[in-house]
Amino acid sequence: MRDVSITEAPWILKHKGVYYLLYSGGSADSEHYAIGYATAKSPLGPFTKYRENPIVREGKGILGPGHVSVTSDLDGKLWMVYHQQKNGTRGWNRIICIDPLWFDEKGVLHGRASRATPEPAPLTVDGGGETARE
Repeated sequence: MRDVSITEAPWILKHKGVYYLLYSGGSADSEHYAIGYATAKSPLGPFTKYRENPIVREGKGILGPGHVSVTSDLDGKLWMVYHQQKNGTRGWNRIICIDPLWFDEKGVLHGRASRATPEPAPLTVDGGGETARE
């Protein structure tokens, strides 16, 4: 039997004085790979896992979302960049995705994965200093 207790791909965000450590759990070559997080008052911890993990998981056509990194656009909107399985078979055939990530009024972090659903591109500044959507 495969070990699916793997935790990897850490990424830290700071929001209103709280550190959010995002991570991926499960086997990266599986449709069950998923994204969760833990919080702490210091970047060195101790961290407490969010009790409703994972926040981004398989379902409704989403297959093994994980290995998240986060960026923000000029409006301050957060975007998660991650991968998911291209098809339902176990393996390394993946696609890269970018989807919204946000905090609610209680400080809970939420993500929404999509599957080949167009999203507006993050608002950025191009090399000439002009505002553009990539």
